[in-house]
Amino acid sequence: MARFWELDAARGLAVICMVAFNWSFALRYLGVYTFTDGWLYWWLFPRSVAGAFILIAGISLALSMARKRPYGHFLKRGLSIFGLGLLVTAGVWLYLGQPLITFGILHFIGVAVVLAPAFAPLGKWNLLLGLLLIGLGAYAGVQEVDVPWLFWLGLKDGGYAALDYFPLLPWFGLFLIGLAVGQIRYAGKKAPKSSDKLGMRQLAGLGQHSLAIYLVHQPLLVGLLLLFGLA
Repeated sequence: MARFWELDAARGLAVICMVAFNWSFALRYLGVYTFTDGWLYWWLFPRSVAGAFILIAGISLALSMARKRPYGHFLKRGLSIFGLGLLVTAGVWLYLGQPLITFGILHFIGVAVVLAPAFAPLGKWNLLLGLLLIGLGAYAGVQEVDVPWLFWLGLKDGGYAALDYFPLLPWFGLFLIGLAVGQIRYAGKKAPKSSDKLGMRQLAGLGQHSLAIYLVHQPLLVGLLLLFGLA
């Protein structure tokens, strides 16, 4: 698939922000170090970074679908990403003794990749549907239900706790917006040459390996902390 360097670069910038936040969160959670208590950093910043990943994932799916790939390709891709999410769940459970990541960003993207092709024929109407789902998610997020297994949808009981939580509501709405943007702005268009601007090529390189970086950056930090006796 032809790559649009600006998407890779944006994903690369998001990777840097993700690593910075997740490492600072881990240091704080483990009681090693914390440098701020502001909600802008601990609440708004991670959601903005995750939102960028999800939006770009939706755009990228539109580009992949433009190649007329069979649905089986997206089913296999989605299930493989979801499977990686399950590995993260198991790793956190083994390390912390609690299943604190049960529907994180990898679980979400895996499910979104499986579901989104069914919405692709809606085209630009996914912009409106996406906004509607975001609104429903905002409402669901302040509700408590007595059905614990609906956490993946965005409906959770009072005892639900998670370190990484991206339910379908509202985040699938943002994914659909990305899908629509990809169909309107990118699908069927020729990818431009790579940018020669300082740092853009490096950012794009990071963006092309974002999944691998996501999977290794936290174990790397924990390994370093264990090495120096801090975890």
